[in-house]
Amino acid sequence: MRGLRDLVLDATAFIQGVIPNTEDSQVFTTPQVLKELKGFAKVRAGELVDSGLVRVVEPGREAWRRVEGLLNKLGEGGRLTEADVSVLALTLQLSRGAEVALVSDDYGVQNVAAHLGLRSLGLATPGIKYRYTWEVYCPGCRKVFKGDSELGLCPICGTQLRRRPSGRTRVGPGV
Repeated sequence: MRGLRDLVLDATAFIQGVIPNTEDSQVFTTPQVLKELKGFAKVRAGELVDSGLVRVVEPGREAWRRVEGLLNKLGEGGRLTEADVSVLALTLQLSRGAEVALVSDDYGVQNVAAHLGLRSLGLATPGIKYRYTWEVYCPGCRKVFKGDSELGLCPICGTQLRRRPSGRTRVGPGV
């Protein structure tokens, strides 16, 4: 994580006990991430915030809207939590003119970050190799549904809908 000016932490970092090195970077998270934490991770996050090692910032509406708009196009809408969307929006907001990375082990979050042109780093996972777009389809009648359809029952034949990749693009190391 050296060499980056800013880091945005999702819940993964607090759960895994990462203590950020703030000599080379500023470290951020969002109120939504703090609200999602439980137990010792919540205590650890509170200590890091109270000590000034981690700053809590609410992302702006413009960045939030841009992320939500992309979620629907990618077929990721409804699959990411409010905290996931908030760290993506904050990373997007901070990325304007700064070297910033989102720290997350969530492949869905990393996928959206890659589509936004944002750098992401995994802690316990190596990170994504491909960025995907998804589609919802019916394995019974083979109907493909447009947009970000829910994974309910097919309105045509009643079969449980599934999700599958509809496109992928290779991403470089360290996204």
